[in-house]
Amino acid sequence: MVADRNSYHTDARATPFGKKGLTPSKIGIIFRDSHGAAQVRFVNGNKILRIMKSVGLNPGIPEDVYHMIKKAVAIRKHLERNRKDKDGKFRLILVESRIQNAKRTSSELEIRIGAQPLRWSKTL
Repeated sequence: MVADRNSYHTDARATPFGKKGLTPSKIGIIFRDSHGAAQVRFVNGNKILRIMKSVGLNPGIPEDVYHMIKKAVAIRKHLERNRKDKDGKFRLILVESRIQNAKRTSSELEIRIGAQPLRWSKTL
């Protein structure tokens, strides 16, 4: 009974943060710092992303891919200013290949489970 009450409170507290646009990892940091919950999954039984999906606050692209795209954009900006940076070009190639790999694996997973494919492309 206590676990049900805690899980309800966890769901109720996680949804406003999701509506504000916070990522699941930032919501987890807030729960860890303010409520003393090491992981929401231990209290609730569900991960934060699953809670957000059940409420309809599913992010458009996965969080790790979002951060890789953000990094690639920053490297591209850097390369516009520093055209001779060979190491920067190499790092950009590595980040973009990771993005493509994540896109390919996520589409394979969606085909396997029968979900709708994500609508995002390589355009940075």
